[in-house]
Amino acid sequence: MAKAVKKQALGRGLSALLKDPDNDIKSASDKNADQLVGNIIELDINSISVNPYQPRTNFNEENLKELASSIKELGVIQPIT
Repeated sequence: MAKAVKKQALGRGLSALLKDPDNDIKSASDKNADQLVGNIIELDINSISVNPYQPRTNFNEENLKELASSIKELGVIQPIT
């Protein structure tokens, strides 16, 4: 009799959608922070610094105002990275 072969499913399953409090990062310096890539954390705005490798040096004020207006109206649809 042939053995039943387990079919591999696509995706990460329901657990990928549910919040796991054990995976909460309290700060970027937490000892397990590097293992929790992909999670969302809150951080102090003052801890953000300018990327020295940012290729964009000229920012159009009108475009920035349009972006700000869109975010106020619709929220952030795709997270800013």
